[in-house]
Amino acid sequence: MNFFFTFPLERDASVTANAHVLEVLQVVPPFPRQHVIAQKVVKYLRDARVDGDHWVDKWHGSPFYATAHAVFALTASAPEACAPAFSWLRDSQRADGSWGWFSHGTPEETAYAVQALMLAPVEFRAGLHEQLERAAAYLNETEGEPVIPMWVGKTLYGPTQVVRSAVLSARTLLARSEHARSAN
Repeated sequence: MNFFFTFPLERDASVTANAHVLEVLQVVPPFPRQHVIAQKVVKYLRDARVDGDHWVDKWHGSPFYATAHAVFALTASAPEACAPAFSWLRDSQRADGSWGWFSHGTPEETAYAVQALMLAPVEFRAGLHEQLERAAAYLNETEGEPVIPMWVGKTLYGPTQVVRSAVLSARTLLARSEHARSAN
């Protein structure tokens, strides 16, 4: 098998579940065939790209979630596989500084895009100064907005604490990189 399933008897594999497996494989003590398993997961993630530049997942309605998690996992094992995703993220920002797959941007999707872009090579990030400033302003302006249900279970739901932690993480990354604007 060339990928991992989330549950027994599942029909389709999950991009994010496999990205999480790859992240674990990168930090656990070495074991036999570890490299072979990791390379299978890397191949699965490469092959799972949509249009060669981003990922979608069955557990979240937005490709920004799946793309960010694939980037988190691949930057250490296959950084070249992330280059198209960085360009896709750069090019999909909205005029108001947000990212969003549906009718408007959301703080959650913006957070995932920011988190992934912060892992881009320094020379790529150097061209994102204005975009990251707009993202920081958007995240500051939308602080406290209700979480929009985009997570998939038996119904759509929004795990408030998980989403708020992602937004806080993105705001912190932006502040540390001097792209944050005062909330005033």
